[in-house]
Amino acid sequence: MKKFSKVALSTLAVCGAWLLAIYSCNAATDAQTAQLQLIVEEGTLTIGIEQENLSLGSVHSSFSDQTTTGNFTTYMWIEDLKWAATGYYTTVEASNLTWIVEGTEYTIDSANIKFTANEKETITWASNDKVYAYWENAALNTAVTYFQRWDWSTPTTGGILGRYGTKPSVSVMVPANTPATTYTGILTYTLFDRDVSA
Repeated sequence: MKKFSKVALSTLAVCGAWLLAIYSCNAATDAQTAQLQLIVEEGTLTIGIEQENLSLGSVHSSFSDQTTTGNFTTYMWIEDLKWAATGYYTTVEASNLTWIVEGTEYTIDSANIKFTANEKETITWASNDKVYAYWENAALNTAVTYFQRWDWSTPTTGGILGRYGTKPSVSVMVPANTPATTYTGILTYTLFDRDVSA
């Protein structure tokens, strides 16, 4: 075991006292602050149809009216990244189903096309009980309100981010004596933003 001389021990004691004096006397005499600011820009309202083509099935030529239905297997959706407390709504509308041959147009009127959507599902993020989507057998010859968030007068109930969707069905009544061929039309899904502050 090593032994330390009295001189060494005295030196250590002096050094220790000196260090203690330095740190004990080094008290703060001033402090300054800076404000931190972070801006999170609002996102957007967007809509989408995941399924680009919907088959309405097939029927045979008949002397009687017939109805056939196609079901979306993926979502029609609305995504709110805007905290849209001011509300929004969407519409769906269909064109006539047509077949054109040698300049002659054969048509199934869009009044015969019906749209049915169940209650909305929350696809991602937060549920919002102020967003509605429900229709049963709505004729698509005029625009039909689909998703909607109407309570823009109470913004405290808004500000919820989320993506919501349904997997609707579309049926068509094929009139008696409709010529046999393939008919095509367009389903249009439109968004209206009720941001009254814009």
